[in-house]
Amino acid sequence: MEREMKKGVLDIKNSSKFVVIMLLQEKSAVLGRQVDTSQGSVVDTDPINCSAIPPTLTSWVREPCPCYCGTGTTTEYRYCVWYEQDDNADGGCVEKRTRDDTNDNLCDNASLTVITQCTNGSCLINLVSDQTADVSSADSDSVFLYEAFTSGGQICNIGKLDHTDKKDRRLGTIDSYPLSMPCDACMRSSTETFEKLRVTIQGTDAWQASWIMVEVNNNKRTYYNTQFLDENGSLFYDPYYK
Repeated sequence: MEREMKKGVLDIKNSSKFVVIMLLQEKSAVLGRQVDTSQGSVVDTDPINCSAIPPTLTSWVREPCPCYCGTGTTTEYRYCVWYEQDDNADGGCVEKRTRDDTNDNLCDNASLTVITQCTNGSCLINLVSDQTADVSSADSDSVFLYEAFTSGGQICNIGKLDHTDKKDRRLGTIDSYPLSMPCDACMRSSTETFEKLRVTIQGTDAWQASWIMVEVNNNKRTYYNTQFLDENGSLFYDPYYK
């Protein structure tokens, strides 16, 4: 019985020593130091060579798409991670990382950033209305093509707007063209509207508009240019020109 008790005490001591060793090893991993556990002893040795730890690449991280609707671009990035010797007395390792692609990196100069296409579904053009000026010769029987520009310079091609069942663009009249037209230009908020419009005339019968209104994602904005749109030409219309 006494031998069994002594054996139990020894087992407890050995178990305790093992726990101490494991705790020291865990601590050494944090500090970047080596622990000598040979012969049952625990001795803190010289600092490890931090530069010998192979550099690694983290997983890719994708930034959110900047478009509320439409198609744009976003950035995906990852870090190159390496270790350098700590200048403090404990001699541990300090983690360093970079996602800078403008300089060489220790991860075999791997690419750390890429630009990718992203989308949150199409925007929707709901309505286009325009009023023909009430001045001599402002009306027109020509064909008109409409384009809408976002603040980022992307274009929605609205195309030809024409009433097939009646004459449109008569003096002083308002013509409305209900639409449900998808647009893949990037719009960055739920309230964003187009920055400007471009109207191109196909024909020789010039036209003058008082204003043009476009509704996109249920947001309306009115655009102006009081010049005559002459034969086979184009004019830009914006919210500020009056």
